[in-house]
Amino acid sequence: DDYWHRPDKLQRQVDYLETDPEAGMVFTDCYGYYDKSKKMNKGGRYGGGYRSVAKFDIEQIIGYDRINNWPWTCTVMGRRNLFEKLIESDPYLHKDERLLLGDVQLWAEMASISEVVYIPESMATYRIANESATNTNNLRKFLLFGISISEMKMYVCDKYNLSRDIRNKAESIWFDKTLQLAFYDRNAELATELRKRKKGFTWKEWIRYLGAKNNL
Repeated sequence: DDYWHRPDKLQRQVDYLETDPEAGMVFTDCYGYYDKSKKMNKGGRYGGGYRSVAKFDIEQIIGYDRINNWPWTCTVMGRRNLFEKLIESDPYLHKDERLLLGDVQLWAEMASISEVVYIPESMATYRIANESATNTNNLRKFLLFGISISEMKMYVCDKYNLSRDIRNKAESIWFDKTLQLAFYDRNAELATELRKRKKGFTWKEWIRYLGAKNNL
């Protein structure tokens, strides 16, 4: 799976945490390896494109302003006592199996109690597999994963009173993917519930809504 290509990765991160007591977590850039094409992307920038050490806040991690802004798990090191404290403080957010993504919410909450620091050096390789939780050809699995991410983001936004723009974007994505799921599953009941939540439909939404309610 993912791997570290810098032998000094752990030591570099330990050194940073020991010199910056305010930092609770540090992560790095990484390369991307594509299983399908067997190609390596050494362009990096998986940390959002920052070219110098940067400190991330909770909205940067949860938000949609930059592509690949959140820390990739294979690059992260954090203070264990803080991670354990956060996990125990909110069992729904960190232990409930209904939330299919288990790391971004932890990074976000870490940013609420300490500094989250990005080092713009590639020290790990993220593998883009042919089939995984985040990359799949199974449409239903893809939709359920996207719905779960949106639900997590809405929860975090409400918990920390984050930007309404982030909350609205997450809700819009949730609605779109849930309506697609209703169409895919021919779930008339779910489509009806979604119709009650939104006054105006686009033509694509009408097609999915009607398709969910009528097999023909």
